[in-house]
Amino acid sequence: MRNRREEIALIAHSAPLLRAKRIISLAVSSPVQSPERLAWTRADWIFLAALAGVTFLCYLPALGYDFVYDDRLLILKNPQLLAWRFVPVFFREHFIAPVFPSAPANYYRPLLLIWMLLNRQVWGVSAAGWHLTAIALHLAVTAEIFLAARRILRGRFAAGAAAAVFALHPVHVECVAWVMGMTESFSAAFLLGSLLCYLRARDQVPRSRWWYSASVSLFACALLAKENMIVLPALLVAWELFLGPASGGAADARAFIRRSLQSLRPAIPHFIIAALYLGVRLLVLGALSHAAIALPLATQLATLPVTVFSYFKLLVWPVGLSAFYDVPYVTSFASRGFVLPLFGDVVALALLGAWALKSRRAGFAAVWLLVPLLPLLNLTVFPNGEIVHDRYLYLSSMGFALLAGLALGAIPEKPSDTRGELSARLIVSGVLLGVLGGATCYYRSFWRDNMTLFARGVQIAPLNNIAANDLANELVARGKYEDALPLYQRILARDPTYAMSVYNLGLCYYNLGRLDQAERYLSQAGELSPNDPEAYIHLGMTYLKMSRLDAAEQAVRRALSLDPHGRGYHFALGVILEQSGELKGALAEFRAELANYPGEPAAAAQAQELERRLKK
Repeated sequence: MRNRREEIALIAHSAPLLRAKRIISLAVSSPVQSPERLAWTRADWIFLAALAGVTFLCYLPALGYDFVYDDRLLILKNPQLLAWRFVPVFFREHFIAPVFPSAPANYYRPLLLIWMLLNRQVWGVSAAGWHLTAIALHLAVTAEIFLAARRILRGRFAAGAAAAVFALHPVHVECVAWVMGMTESFSAAFLLGSLLCYLRARDQVPRSRWWYSASVSLFACALLAKENMIVLPALLVAWELFLGPASGGAADARAFIRRSLQSLRPAIPHFIIAALYLGVRLLVLGALSHAAIALPLATQLATLPVTVFSYFKLLVWPVGLSAFYDVPYVTSFASRGFVLPLFGDVVALALLGAWALKSRRAGFAAVWLLVPLLPLLNLTVFPNGEIVHDRYLYLSSMGFALLAGLALGAIPEKPSDTRGELSARLIVSGVLLGVLGGATCYYRSFWRDNMTLFARGVQIAPLNNIAANDLANELVARGKYEDALPLYQRILARDPTYAMSVYNLGLCYYNLGRLDQAERYLSQAGELSPNDPEAYIHLGMTYLKMSRLDAAEQAVRRALSLDPHGRGYHFALGVILEQSGELKGALAEFRAELANYPGEPAAAAQAQELERRLKK
């Protein structure tokens, strides 16, 4: 018979499909300890149903909320969500390409786009339907957390407490009350499904290889839904190391290395899937990631402690939640902005480490809390003002919930005064969950519409330019141009080169008819963002209103060179050419607009009129 070492050596010479089968076979067939499984009872069904009901009631008012934040651009104005023929395109370009073509290509999420397309077909532009989907996804993930906690914590009370903390933690409001926040729960549902199938396979149940194959497949789906799901193999290795057959034993360095290597083997197929995903990502996006902002390495390193501390604080003390936070870059290692957060991080890590030394389950939960934070530490991929968001904690909060479940479940179950102690445990848990649920209901209300959301953002983060810019944009959308001007001017007083506000201020002046000021800021916006066609198209329209036809034509042609399919671009050039007396050229532009957007009434009417005039 062939031994295991010989079998592994033959894998390299096998055909790809056979090789994959052998890898899975080796992973599943490795010896595993028989777990102490909790029998599923009617009480579990009742608890899960009650938790789902309470959580649904907390988020029920969100069914009446509007599309907010990026929802309108990514959902309502995304032309690729209108037909299934666009599905192949999802796999060939980055996630926000249809609406932000010049943005850094950092998001490869074809499966999420398919999910959004399906929802667009079912719900159309009904915000209530989309919100219902977001709530349902969070409930599904909560159920998965309960199943995982039962398997990991091995106690009903601890598992129930962990699931309840996860379900009601207010840091999840951004993921549930905001439609596009469901990106986190959608991808996490696949990740948890993969983890549960993996644990099922490791239990050596019948058809374990099928469970293992399902785990690998679900992991691939998770990666195609959101890139940060790549942390799953590390979680699987941590499970093997802390709770699997390689856990325990001697504590010397050689034994630890041997156990670590043993922990890697069952996750080999998942590592292979991760490597394949990175290869596809590199091919489609041109790089694993693109910098959204140029940050000196010293600034990145000095800012990491306050970033990590902000996340710890949001989990432990979720107060003052908002869609925006003031987390400025730290430029000096001697500043309080570096030293104090670093001290807080060291204390938090020391406490987690001490707990992990006493409890392997706490060790695994701590790894689950910390590992998903690692992708967030590449600060260059986040624009200024975006390095901390509640939604980024969705995965880490699962590890935090497990730790909370362990802590609440650690109260003795049958002490001398059983009734009193059990009541104390229930009281502590009930008070905690009541506070979390109440905070969730409170912070959820800020997501009802853009005006409320952005006003809250400016209140909590007065120095955050994105929050102020978004609030000013909402005022403009409501026709309150004069109210928006001070916000834009305040931003530019802090940062005169903040391109979004330079452009928006120019557009605001354009709408007010103050054309000289509009020209000034729109020209500056073009200089700051030379690849942004919107600055040039509105600059061209400004020149048109000023009767500077040559300058208007030049600006609009620049916009068309950047985006030949921009809606209204050919129409604008046609109007300019018509006023310049170039009727044939104008007709060609109106026809080009109709080729891009068939049935466009203004372009059709202008084309018909010019055809009539040219026939005379």
